[in-house]
Formats: sequence, structure tokens, C-alpha cells
Amino acid sequence: MEKIEKRAATTLLGKALRPACAALAAFAFFCAGTALASDGGGASAGGEVNADICGRWKIAKVLDFADITAISEREAKKLIGKTLLVAKDKLVFDGETCEAPSYERTVEDTARTMREKGRVSSANMGLSEQVTVIDAGCTDLFLKGRDRIVLHWRGFYFDVVKQKR
Repeated sequence: MEKIEKRAATTLLGKALRPACAALAAFAFFCAGTALASDGGGASAGGEVNADICGRWKIAKVLDFADITAISEREAKKLIGKTLLVAKDKLVFDGETCEAPSYERTVEDTARTMREKGRVSSANMGLSEQVTVIDAGCTDLFLKGRDRIVLHWRGFYFDVVKQKR
């Protein structure tokens, strides 16, 4: 009888701990991803920080824009096809240079970030629910996928594609 009681107690304890263990594992996974994102996260196999964003990018299309912008919709459409340069010490776009950007990364809720920072809907961005936001000093970049980012520029959000060397 004693063996059955011990087995029952062990089984009940195991079942009670499973959700807690699963939650702990999920939390650890989330924290590891957040730490990677905030510590640069974009290191290549060779260890170069921000290798995923450094290079030449081409503006593909306008995704959305805020109610109040610094340029007109016509001016924004003229930026399609232009080059964005992301280098370790600067970001250059549309004749402007952002010197010494930190490229600090944070993982944020996409809908909230777009609503609070940009006053736009996240529906047209093509981003996942959680997005890595990169502070480029004079603007923000949003990681969209391999060789794709969203650029926030003067109230407009642009779909941007990395150019092959």
C-alpha cells in the first residue's frame, strides 16, 4: 500500500510541476532571445556585429505613413529605388548622414510600437508580432526577415531590400 501512495504522490507532484517547468523554459528562451537582440544580435559567423544590417539597401516601396509627416506622399514615392547605406559608423540616406549610430536593438511588440511611436497600423508592415527595433540615431530600422528591413523616415515606413555585393 505504501508503494502505491508514494507513486501517486510522485505522479501528482510531477503533473503539478509540468506547467511551471514549461513556463520557466519559455521564459528562459525569451530572455536569451532578448539578450541576443539587445547585445547586438546581428553578429555574423565571423563575429562582426551588425553584419545583418551593414551594407547597401534599396527602397522597394512605401508601406504606410503617419497623419503628420515631414515630406509629402509624392516626395516619399520619389525615394523608391534610392539607396540606403548602413555602415558601422554611419547611416546615409537621401543626402543625410547619421553619424555614430548605436544600432542598439530591442525586441518590442509590433502593434504597440507602430501605434505609439509612429502613429500607424502594423497591418501593412509585414512584420511579425514581435519585432527587433534598431536605433540608428536619426531613425529606426525594423528587422523584417533575411535581407529585408522596414525603414522609418520622415513619418513614412518603407520596405527595404539588401543589395547583393
